[in-house]
Amino acid sequence: MKTLAQKFQLQAQLLIVENRYSEAKEAYKQMIQYDRSYDSLFEYAHFLQKQNHFKEATREYENILVLELSQDHRATTLNNLAILYRAQNQNQEALKAYEEALGIRRELAKKNPTVYEIDYAKMLIMGVDYFERDKKDLEEAKDILSQERYREVYQAQKLLKQIEEIEKQ
Repeated sequence: MKTLAQKFQLQAQLLIVENRYSEAKEAYKQMIQYDRSYDSLFEYAHFLQKQNHFKEATREYENILVLELSQDHRATTLNNLAILYRAQNQNQEALKAYEEALGIRRELAKKNPTVYEIDYAKMLIMGVDYFERDKKDLEEAKDILSQERYREVYQAQKLLKQIEEIEKQ
């Protein structure tokens, strides 16, 4: 079953490269018939999101949340759901998903800072940028990202530039 799922996954990925999105979607549907793991379901949901199939992507992410997930996977799924809900003007649902994801990221960052701090900082920035949260969250994100260990980390430097842009607004 896993081998068949991988075959369809590879087929979908190749079809995307060829800009054959409707065929890729069908290949992904075949993939998830054989593999209902988090990784496969998330890949399909993310594909739908990138193709602006917001309602389908939302449904797929919501289905993922009923699985037994690691906290990291749960936060990532909730984060994507928050973005989708916001794009569909479902602002209360978006804020609820965001706040749950932020809480999980905060706890993960406390337990294992070197692995999760950048993701937590990114969530803080998202809150100010998307949900008009208090700008003090930008200061917390800036404090995290300005640490010596992140000086040469591209993503951290990119997020610091994003903070600068938000502060200029």
